[in-house]
Order: sequence, then structure tokens, then C-alpha cells
Amino acid sequence: MNGHKGEATFIYAGCTKDARKELWNRLINISQQMSSSWVVGGDFNCITSIAEKSGGRVPNLVKMNNFSDNIHRAGLFDLGFKGPAFTWKRGAIWERFDRMLVNDAWFNHFLLTFVTHLSLAGSDHRPILISISHPDLIIKLSLLQIKTAKALRKWSWETFGNVHAKVQEAENEVNRLEHEEQIDNVEEKELLTAQNNFLSDIEYQEKILKQKAAMNIFTDGDRNTVFYHAYIKYKRKCNTIHAIQNANGQWLHDNAEIANDAISYYKNLLNQEHHPRTPIERAQLSIIPEPPLSGHTFLLN
Repeated sequence: MNGHKGEATFIYAGCTKDARKELWNRLINISQQMSSSWVVGGDFNCITSIAEKSGGRVPNLVKMNNFSDNIHRAGLFDLGFKGPAFTWKRGAIWERFDRMLVNDAWFNHFLLTFVTHLSLAGSDHRPILISISHPDLIIKLSLLQIKTAKALRKWSWETFGNVHAKVQEAENEVNRLEHEEQIDNVEEKELLTAQNNFLSDIEYQEKILKQKAAMNIFTDGDRNTVFYHAYIKYKRKCNTIHAIQNANGQWLHDNAEIANDAISYYKNLLNQEHHPRTPIERAQLSIIPEPPLSGHTFLLN
């Protein structure tokens, strides 16, 4: 797609422990040599959580944990799905045996990849549809986000200025006024005002330092780990909006339709005539029961 190529591996996992172990040893070996986009999908004959099963006996926790660990060791990520929750049925038992997994390189070129569970017919497994959308709209939204961030940084500097310098200036002013007060050359009110300004500037400084600390942890904490960057891409994929329901109750799946409906919604919202809330009458407050008297004793169990 768009000149980018990838690799695909299709799975039919065995039911025994040894068969699954051999399968994952081979997949992990392939993953260590794979540098291109890679998708792995099919019937894994296993689930990752209790939520992926309905009916029958409680699933084996060790088996589920091993499956999740193997996905992690192979550097793969579950693409999720749209549609019914389960892909396999036998009697009253439903399970999600079938799934599509991708490596981190897949997100570099095919971020908008969606998996749909189709109707169950003619087999005990649902067919799975994997579709890839064009990322042009997301790129445009990303550029808009960058422009917005730049504008906010400019506004912050023009509004608050150099917060660290302001703190130092406020502290110097407090020290100066304290010295003046000792020789009765300044009123106490002026000193209190300077102290309040000093505290406000310190509060702004603390907020900025906390934000920068969080950003540093996010950007520098695991800068050199491949898994860290892959996980960020995976979360970006998970946070992608697949569909929205418009005001008429219609579900929109096309990216352009979703964007246009979101813009239209907020335009209408911001252009609505403002209707102030009706003030609460004092008489309405009289129906609220009085709190218990402080002299009452309550028995706590």
C-alpha cells in the first residue's frame, strides 16, 4: 500500500502444550529476524483473559499468562477488533481464539489498520476482515495539533513570561520590603501584598516544574528501548477513533465523515444562543434536610 510492503504469517495453533510451545519458539525466532512490517493472524487456540470466554469451565490462568507472555516476547501487539466479542463457538461455549497481531514496524506504515469480526456462518469460527485506511486525514490533524501547541507555547510565554525570573524578582522584593519594615519605612499592607505575589509566582513555578518532570519521564525515561516506542505506537493505534454516532443516530466509519461530523457538531455547539440558568430560589433550599446535631452520638460497627 502506497509503496510499502509487509510480511504476513497465518496461524493454526495446535491444542497441546508442546504444539503451542513449538509454534511460539518459531514465531519468536522469526520476530528476531524481522525488520519489515509483519502481521500474524489466525486461530491461536488460546485466549488472553477471562473476558474472552463465555460459558463452560473457568479458563486456565497459567495458559492465558503464557499466551500473553509469548505475544510480548515476540514483540507483537493485538490490533483489537470491531463486531462480536467471540470468534469460535461450540454448544454454549464462546471464545476469542482468532486474532490479528502486528509488530511495531507495522504501525510506521499502516497505523489505521482495523479488524472486524464478521457473521458466523458455515463454520465454528468467524471470518475476520482486516482493512487498512489511508492516513492523510490523521496527518492533517497531527499538523493542526503541532500548530496549536506552538500557539499555546507562544501564549504561555507572552502571558506568564519567564516564571523562574519572576519568582526571583518577587523574592527580592519581599526581602527588600522586610528590611524597610524593620526601619519603619514601609506599611505592613505593602509587605503582605508582596508576599502574596511571591507565593503566587512559586505556585506557577511548581506547576511548570511538575509538567516538565512528567514530560521528561515520558520522553527520556525509556528513550532507548524498542518496546517503549512500539508501545507508544500501539497506544496511538488504540486511541484512534474507528467510528462515531452522529446526532441522527447513524454510525459513521469513514474518516472524512467522522472529521466533518465532529467539526459540524462543535460549530453548532459554539454558535448556539447562550441561555443563562434559572437562579435557585431560597425557598427551594428549605426542602434540604438539616444535618445531624453535633451533640448526637453515632454507633460505628
